[in-house]
Amino acid sequence: MGTVNRVEKKFLSTAGNLVPLLVVLGFLYPISQTTRRIVLDKELRMKEAMLIMGLWQSVHYLAWFIITTLQSLLVSLACAILLKSSYLRNSNFGVIFFLFFFFTLTSFVLAGLIASFFSKSRISSIVAPLIYFLFSVPLFAFGSVSGSVVSGLCILSPTAFAKGLMLLFNHELSTGFTYEDINSPFDQPNMILVLILLVVDLFLYTVLMLYFDAVIPNEWGTPRHPLFCILEPLRRFQKRKREWSSDEDGRNPLGVYETQTCEDSTRSAVRICGLTKVFKRDGEEFFAVNHLHLDLVEDEISVLLGHNGAGKSTTMNMMTGMLRPDGGDCYIYGHSIRKQLNRARQEIGFCPQHNILWPNLSCYEHLEYFSGIKGLTGSLQRKCIDAMLTGVDLQDKRQCLSSSLSGGQKRKLSLAIAFVGNSRLVFLDEPTAGMDVAARRHTWELLRRMSAGRTILLSTHFMDEADLLGDRIMIMSRGSLQCAGSSVFLKSNLGVGYNITLSVTRVASSQAIWNLIRSHIPPAELLSCNAGEITYRLPMDFVKNFPPLLRDIEGLGEKYGVQSYTLSATTLEEVFLKIAHGDGVGAIPAVETQPTFLKGDYLEMDEKGSKPVELEEDFSTTQKDTPRLVAHQPNRSRSNSGIETMSQLQTIWEAEVIKDEFGLMSSQLKASLMKRLLYASRDRRTQFIQIVFPVVMLTFVLLLQLVEFFSYPSLLLSSNMYGERVLIDLAACKKAINVSIPFAKSTSFGIHAIADTGDLYKYLIDQQETNSLNRYTSISCNDFFYRDRKILLYNGSALHSSALSLVGYYGSVLYAQLRGASTAYQEDIFLTRNFPMVQTAREHATSEAIKTVLMGILAIIPFSFIPSTFVSFVVRERECKACHLQKVSGMRFSIYWLSNYIFDFLCYLITAILAILIMLAFNRKEYISSEKIGATFVLLLMYGLSCIAMSYAVSFLFKQHASAQNVMLLVNFIAGFFMVLLVVILEMFESTKTAAKGLQWTFRIFPQLLHWGGHFEIVIIKGERGCAG
Repeated sequence: MGTVNRVEKKFLSTAGNLVPLLVVLGFLYPISQTTRRIVLDKELRMKEAMLIMGLWQSVHYLAWFIITTLQSLLVSLACAILLKSSYLRNSNFGVIFFLFFFFTLTSFVLAGLIASFFSKSRISSIVAPLIYFLFSVPLFAFGSVSGSVVSGLCILSPTAFAKGLMLLFNHELSTGFTYEDINSPFDQPNMILVLILLVVDLFLYTVLMLYFDAVIPNEWGTPRHPLFCILEPLRRFQKRKREWSSDEDGRNPLGVYETQTCEDSTRSAVRICGLTKVFKRDGEEFFAVNHLHLDLVEDEISVLLGHNGAGKSTTMNMMTGMLRPDGGDCYIYGHSIRKQLNRARQEIGFCPQHNILWPNLSCYEHLEYFSGIKGLTGSLQRKCIDAMLTGVDLQDKRQCLSSSLSGGQKRKLSLAIAFVGNSRLVFLDEPTAGMDVAARRHTWELLRRMSAGRTILLSTHFMDEADLLGDRIMIMSRGSLQCAGSSVFLKSNLGVGYNITLSVTRVASSQAIWNLIRSHIPPAELLSCNAGEITYRLPMDFVKNFPPLLRDIEGLGEKYGVQSYTLSATTLEEVFLKIAHGDGVGAIPAVETQPTFLKGDYLEMDEKGSKPVELEEDFSTTQKDTPRLVAHQPNRSRSNSGIETMSQLQTIWEAEVIKDEFGLMSSQLKASLMKRLLYASRDRRTQFIQIVFPVVMLTFVLLLQLVEFFSYPSLLLSSNMYGERVLIDLAACKKAINVSIPFAKSTSFGIHAIADTGDLYKYLIDQQETNSLNRYTSISCNDFFYRDRKILLYNGSALHSSALSLVGYYGSVLYAQLRGASTAYQEDIFLTRNFPMVQTAREHATSEAIKTVLMGILAIIPFSFIPSTFVSFVVRERECKACHLQKVSGMRFSIYWLSNYIFDFLCYLITAILAILIMLAFNRKEYISSEKIGATFVLLLMYGLSCIAMSYAVSFLFKQHASAQNVMLLVNFIAGFFMVLLVVILEMFESTKTAAKGLQWTFRIFPQLLHWGGHFEIVIIKGERGCAG
């Protein structure tokens, strides 16, 4: 039978399986960066901020899928055009395109799935490529396995993609891949199954991504129950669990609350009705927010204060919908957060404590995006953005990227985002943090202006800011509202009194002044008595006695040595401390110890009152403590700093330091090494990359080497293997063959009178019109030229057809002999298997060498990640100015780098020793035989030394340690895998061996290539000796 001519494609036939590996791993860096960007959005709290500002969760995911689909289309189109114009010229463009499209789309979803497990972008950018690499290598590592195993491995999308590429390249060796080959029975699995499995992977990864993104806890947001997809639908048909009543009042009954006027009630924009949240701690329930009742009035700024854990954040999270309340409700302009959350969020603007900004977007683009979420479009949107930029004094920065703004300018932009889009309820969390004094004043004025027509809830730690801006101030403690009202109301009802500060001369008598104060206000308390200044606290109940006291001080001031006085009311900070850090309303915290400069005489306070105590020294500037405060101190010898007045200071300043050069260098080296040891012992991420990951991967690779890569299973020969109906033509064989009982289910006989097998060509043409079944074999029993012989014909375009013709003939003869014994069909009565030929010694040695080299490439890849840990630490020290601090403190330049080099090498030495021990455990003679173990160990050591030096050299190119680590990971992976593989492929062909040698010399600047070269030289000795044997 004639065959079409074919041109041997040496490159594909030789490196056909390596090219798919290159293509698959070419997506490694994009997957890493996609994962990093998704996690960065979570790390910067972008997603939560957008949801709070009114973005729907479904819209967020839909927009992400649309963007990834468009990206997949562009990438797939470019890759398909590139391959179609180069390696796959005979293959169908549509098949190539859809294979790339389904894979790239699945890869984006895989990146999202990986990202759902991380909250730090730096860690995700390291782990994501490792996971993708592990998903990519099984098909190449396991070698020849059954089709069912490959189909199972295709649950990993990179493996499915690699299998599809192998099919394309294998078919390209013949006539190319066409639509007819998409369901070929000879490919196991075939292309249609690969595409279906990629679609299944896409659906599976999407479901897992959405699920894990919902249930895995993050810093922001509330995770859902692991069985939420089952429990939440069931709750609609079940009786509701116990819900805390919204009628209960969780306010402190001893608290003070300013009654709102009828006008305030009509202007109420936010009504909190019994809002409750209960958490469990050690199996016991406690109220994080205890039946909170509160109204926020429009046109006012309400300030929420409280210590850490008081319930402020929980309250805000429930009001913004980030946390579901266990009881009660919150109505935002009439919209319930429990039933109409999306409508309520359309009214919310949010300025978090940390700036939530995209580094690569300008100020205008930020406001344009968030105003778009609110529904602003067209000219009105532009006018609002311009007005907002002018309001926050950023009109000259409208086109500047947020990454170029100062800290104060970023806070202004975050503030503008909260107000843009006509948000009527604005949450401000530390809005002026990081601003200078002038910017804070400007922001206060802006907030005052912007409060018109809006409701603002502000949380701050600046008491002056709360005092100035707060129309209504609320203080929470232990989940309950303790007090609420204006600043004046709280001070008048919760104040601890007034403070009077007297400026005195050197001859003033503190006892005389004290008697004067007590004569008018007996409960007065002495707070401090410093050089030239005395401060007393006056209770608020004695305000009526203030005028005569002040008249006496003014009239008798010269007599008592009083130059001037200052009378100040209770500050908001004192009220806050009294509520937040006391035992409740009315509790006054103890006064802290204050240093005092005394002169003349002072008061010693005892249980009975006070009495003057004469001092030997006159007025001086010696630092001492007031006697009343000393009584509260357990240790009189210690000051506020914890340093003894004389002995410890003398120890510090009189300590002798090492003077000689060698001793100082030794001390610096020891201290620097100890610093690195303490840091490394707590850095789990570096320990994993530097020690755990290389050791685990090396063990995995050595386990793979136990698998027989070049052993193929036997093949059952039957016409059923073609997966379609087969016709066997018979000529004059009726007596010899039982045609009524075929020997395979898919086989049928056709009896035809072919006198001469030479007329077969004409016969097949004639039969094409009347019987179009495929023909792989034919049997002629009475040929015109060979009447005493049986002639077997076979289709040369079908695999195993020659052997199958023999199977068909002998099986038919056997069935003819059994014609009288049984007419039942028994398929297993005649089985024929084709076993692969046993390898020769040379073939076995060659296959072992190839396997070892391929496994060697996989083994050195984890070692390519190690240098990223070397560069990360030194760049981190420069980034946080620790390196500068060490140098200005006297650290020598040489000692700094020597200590880092020694420590990094010792850490790497642990990995190298563990690698040798693993090789010994697996008894890998090609590495640890008596003549090779020394070379292997030296190769590992020299690789570590060179990588450390290279990492230190390139560290000066970076300013951020995260960028340094990511770039080094990429460069080292390219050098340790792609460059090595490129050299291996080029060395396979005589025409490119010269180029391979040249590239080897060029790439030797990278230690990874030298590491692989040394590994190859060590292994190839065994291969050459095996071949020679």
